[in-house]
Amino acid sequence: MIGTNKQKKQFTKEIHEKPLMCGNVETKETNVDKWLGQLISSKGLADSVLKTIESKEGKVKGACLEIATIVEDWRSQVVGGMESALT
Repeated sequence: MIGTNKQKKQFTKEIHEKPLMCGNVETKETNVDKWLGQLISSKGLADSVLKTIESKEGKVKGACLEIATIVEDWRSQVVGGMESALT
């Protein structure tokens, strides 16, 4: 749910009294949802940004470690090593 605190409280109360149904299945509330690669949090913009960064942190660390491994390889210590690092 997205809105002011008052709107969220009111809607939460209404949902508990009369849940949203999709056929015979009751829908559930989620605090974080992914849309176009970004995580949207019901707690606001700051939390949405934090959740998105946290979700991408592992990929960035993995890429950095792979780059460091390539640069530290023995082949990059010879002539033309900087070219292999850039490649």
